[in-house]
Amino acid sequence: MNELITNNFLILGTILIVIAGLIFLLQTKYKSQAAGMLLFLCHQAETSFGPGTGPFKFSLVLTWVYEKLPPLAKLLITKKQMENMIEYAVKKMKEYLLTIETDKINLNKHLEDE
Repeated sequence: MNELITNNFLILGTILIVIAGLIFLLQTKYKSQAAGMLLFLCHQAETSFGPGTGPFKFSLVLTWVYEKLPPLAKLLITKKQMENMIEYAVKKMKEYLLTIETDKINLNKHLEDE
């Protein structure tokens, strides 16, 4: 067995590198897929349950996104990574909602000036 490993070291190394690369690509794909859902899911939770229910909404969004991801994604994306992605999505959602509010105020001022 040791001879087999020694004689085929380059082949085995190449196979391991290819497998690691595929895992990385799949993880990246699934993270991107999850990130695309998270902004919508965070907004859905915010509008459904309102302010002051942060931990509940966080759990709900985590559950929703894991329900929607393929089984392999659940193995490749750790809970900590998903929590970080949710926190980032919440931050982006708040920025987006603030921008919308600012635009509404500016539009109302503009309409009043006319």
